[in-house]
Amino acid sequence: MLMSIFHYRRWSVNLNLRENDVGYTTLHKKSPPVDMTLVQSVERDTYSIKDDTGITAAENKQAMAIRSRKQSKAMSIAMSPGKQIASKFICYLTPFV
Repeated sequence: MLMSIFHYRRWSVNLNLRENDVGYTTLHKKSPPVDMTLVQSVERDTYSIKDDTGITAAENKQAMAIRSRKQSKAMSIAMSPGKQIASKFICYLTPFV
């Protein structure tokens, strides 16, 4: 029964604008959000895999290691506010135990 509920949909919402939709030209005339071009360029550099013949296998491994370290550091920075909230909540509950 659960599968049939998710399989059958009577309506859906598509938020992607096409050229003939109202507001398409106005939206594309607006400037992108702050630092969005910087984010896009970093994502393009991070996720594009280049197969240059001039790069040796050792340099490629080193580049992959650096990339993985950067990603792990970014993830730890992104998760740090949540860790702080969790630790403060636990410290709040400690006197009640």
